[in-house]
Amino acid sequence: MGQTWGPAVKKYSKEITSIRDTGKASEFSYRTPFQNLIDHYARAKGLSLKTIQEQKRERFGAPDFAVLAHDSIPHGYIETKDIDVNLSDILTGRLRADKERLDKYLEAVPNLVLTNYEDFCLFRDGKKIATASLSQPQRLEELLETFFLYEYPPATRPKELAVHLAKRCKVLKEVVLETLKLEEGAKAEKVLSPY
Repeated sequence: MGQTWGPAVKKYSKEITSIRDTGKASEFSYRTPFQNLIDHYARAKGLSLKTIQEQKRERFGAPDFAVLAHDSIPHGYIETKDIDVNLSDILTGRLRADKERLDKYLEAVPNLVLTNYEDFCLFRDGKKIATASLSQPQRLEELLETFFLYEYPPATRPKELAVHLAKRCKVLKEVVLETLKLEEGAKAEKVLSPY
């Protein structure tokens, strides 16, 4: 893929630089060029995956991009931050709200990329396993390959299944409580009561 990947990364880099140079850009301004880069990679690899921006809220929140398999099953997620945000500030907790949101995603999502459109971190089962930047096109290609070729491992033992379900239930509990707080005038006891 090297022959098409290098030019695609250069084109993407020029596009986001042009957007940043306007002085009017927000985090959302870079999403279309980013999606085009991701889709280019998937097409070049012959992968039948679809990238969706701002998909419906999941039980754990709403990462900025969902990557769906051909049957609309989530394959992975991508969380974007503004181009001037230093990802290490999120990872170290200096940006507390962003760190808390990321931790929620990492608890629920086994295949996640965090990016500021120039730097990329790939997480697998809550652990950072790869990093890359636009200045490292080969590493970026390898990171995307690892992300796109991920397969959900089946739970083969009861303990694995229990751990998997416990993580999902914890996140689901937080989403339910958050939803209840948003309901005007709703009382948790009344909503959850079987009567």
